[in-house]
Amino acid sequence: MGNRNKKKVWGSKLFLLVCMLFIFYIAYIMIVQELKNIELEKELVEYQSQLEELHVVVDELSDELGKTKDLDYIEKLAREKLKMVKPNEIMYIIKDDN
Repeated sequence: MGNRNKKKVWGSKLFLLVCMLFIFYIAYIMIVQELKNIELEKELVEYQSQLEELHVVVDELSDELGKTKDLDYIEKLAREKLKMVKPNEIMYIIKDDN
């Protein structure tokens, strides 16, 4: 009967060891998943920030597009950006010493 008790004790210790390993494995998986979740939340915040910036850019470009139908705005851009002048008009460029 002594041999049977040893097997029973050995079996219960083995079962306990397997249960502990399983618990540690589950805990490890949960920790890894939590770390991934934190990383993904950081990425989400970054992407939301980028999205807000892009919405601002889209709004600015939409405003700019709306202005392209205004002839006065087109003339202003042509004069400022492209240095264009009307026929028989003379452009004076004043150079700054700085």
